[in-house]
Amino acid sequence: MSNLLSLNYSQFQDLYNSNEIYFLDFYADWCGPCRMMSPVLESFAGSSEFSNIKFAKVDVDSEPEFAKEFEVRSIPAFFLVKFTGNGFEKIGNWVGGQDSLTFGDKILKIAKEYQTNQTNSDDNSEPKNNIVDFDKIEKEDKEENTATLGSNSREI
Repeated sequence: MSNLLSLNYSQFQDLYNSNEIYFLDFYADWCGPCRMMSPVLESFAGSSEFSNIKFAKVDVDSEPEFAKEFEVRSIPAFFLVKFTGNGFEKIGNWVGGQDSLTFGDKILKIAKEYQTNQTNSDDNSEPKNNIVDFDKIEKEDKEENTATLGSNSREI
């Protein structure tokens, strides 16, 4: 049994009051990169490491209106969304096949940073910007990977 929910637009709207974080995979059966990412997402969905994130897939051929609302122009397209009680907020997105070794870490990092921002805004009466800085996270990841590669490299 799959831990990855199949979601249609009506079911998506029913989740508005859930107050949960969802990872959405927009895919098509005929899409090679989509098929390559499917087992990776299945493993994330079944992992206790991702217990605070629900995973769902959306077939763009069956749900074109759903894909249009998310402005999906290329697949696979992935979105991390937080339901807010009266709608949802996009907190992360990626397009195309992803490196299976680092993708899970990126998802967790963005979800954690978003939740930290939410907690900080709850503690303070001033409104805070809860937008996650994707460019900053990507830059940190690249610097981290470069540092790792640099320390493991050697001259020939």
